[in-house]
Amino acid sequence: DLNKSPYFLKVFILKNIPLQLMDQDTNTVKEIQYSKLVSHKNIVNCLESGSFEKEVSSCQYYITNYFQGSILADIINREQSLNEYDATRIFRGILDALKYLHSLNPILCHNDIDVSNIIISDTNNKEPELIDLGHLSERSFGSVWFDTTDIDPLYHANETRVSIFDEQSDIFSACCVLYTMLAGKAPWDFKLPIQGTYKEKFGELDQFRKSHKVDYSNLAISSKLLHVLRKGLELKNTERYKSVDEILEDLESS
Repeated sequence: DLNKSPYFLKVFILKNIPLQLMDQDTNTVKEIQYSKLVSHKNIVNCLESGSFEKEVSSCQYYITNYFQGSILADIINREQSLNEYDATRIFRGILDALKYLHSLNPILCHNDIDVSNIIISDTNNKEPELIDLGHLSERSFGSVWFDTTDIDPLYHANETRVSIFDEQSDIFSACCVLYTMLAGKAPWDFKLPIQGTYKEKFGELDQFRKSHKVDYSNLAISSKLLHVLRKGLELKNTERYKSVDEILEDLESS
């Protein structure tokens, strides 16, 4: 800006944007449309959006605050694992972000929570921030507008294989991140195939999950946090947390 403060700018060249990524009523890129609804300390915020013309195509853009800090994946690679206090503090920040998204009208889901999409901010009191809004959407039951090829199945619930992305699948992803912080690896440490669609990759992961239980034996954590992890990582969504408030109630219980 005029004070030489940096911001992030994302530009969409409309001729290259598939129709499913556009809102047909407003002719706006859906990512921009949803991002404009968000304002929270634990989520990168859209500050401005607009459009302009280039010789090659019409373009749309949005600008977010400039985040500085360490990607959570890099911290885990460096430290191997985090202690219960630090991991829980980061986990609570993620939960606060999800509680906010899930309280909006319409309800929004992040749909891409993993250790590479969370930054520990140097400019925001070491708060965790969700930094990728490219898959933000309303609940999805059977079809999604966003691209799933760049989503890491290791951090996603089984139901996302059939394009069910909702509050529960967000919570499952957050619990996967919590486990990874504590253990230094994903709950199901499985080498995904390089080739194939999201659904195809998930097919192999699904079989692995059904035959391999999550190992909690080496986690030096309280019984309360262990309970949260066990319930949060249940494969069946009927046995999992249904809302962020349910997790917070367990975390805050004596």
